[in-house]
Amino acid sequence: MEQLIPRKAAFPELRTLLERIEAVYKPEEVLLFGSRAKGTARQDSDWDVLVVLPDDAEEALLDPLVGFETQQGSGVYADVLCSIKREFLQDIAVANSRTREIVDHAVRIGSR
Repeated sequence: MEQLIPRKAAFPELRTLLERIEAVYKPEEVLLFGSRAKGTARQDSDWDVLVVLPDDAEEALLDPLVGFETQQGSGVYADVLCSIKREFLQDIAVANSRTREIVDHAVRIGSR
């Protein structure tokens, strides 16, 4: 994954959220995308986070409600989305896919 997304950064304001993501999801990778990753965010912009799960992750973790609950009370407003690693890697090859767009601008903010 490091070759696909070479940029890595630390955001102190995401520390609590990343700790929660690690506890809930046990992710392969955590990516920041959207305006914060592109450097075009405004002060009131949310944080767009993609959690890449191991291939054997429980399907229940893909529920958007889990992401919402994970970010609640973390000190930041974030859209926490999830993808199974195998599917994420397959979707990269699809032109104009959301995954391709994410990879083009993503910043790695957490990994195993």
